[in-house]
Amino acid sequence: MNTNSLPFFDPTKDIDLNVGILLILLNSLARSNRGTLLINNEKLHAYFYLVRNPVLLDRLLVQLGRTGVPLDEAELYSVNSISINLDPLFDSSWIKALIGFAASKNLIAVEYRKTDGFMYYLTDEGISIAQQLGGEYFSLVEKYVRGIDQIKSLPTSELTKSLNNLFRG
Repeated sequence: MNTNSLPFFDPTKDIDLNVGILLILLNSLARSNRGTLLINNEKLHAYFYLVRNPVLLDRLLVQLGRTGVPLDEAELYSVNSISINLDPLFDSSWIKALIGFAASKNLIAVEYRKTDGFMYYLTDEGISIAQQLGGEYFSLVEKYVRGIDQIKSLPTSELTKSLNNLFRG
């Protein structure tokens, strides 16, 4: 039986939902308190993964000595948290397509740094839309992003190393 023909909607692939997550992430995390750009491809990819895997986000924060995110039973005992899928962490094609789409809609802007690569931030239009996002799901995303905010200043190499340690342990 070909499972590709099943009428199943995968919300993780919905462009509008993903753009919403992207906007929330960049609205809260793109700049330091001093205005320095913080998010490159690798960080954005890792943050997306952590937002979609809040149990791992909680473990990572605790491992780094930060305050974990409050999780309810549905988050703690979901299929996603019990059987963690690492594949999305190693497939960057979807995040690149999402960035391209958001940039084409004038929602995000990009600045290139020789040492860090492409750095992302929201345009005025992106900020306006990010501030209008609401609902239960986006409230959860904002909760997870507040957790990530504690580690947004970590260098990319340290974030990657911490994630690797998390998966080994």
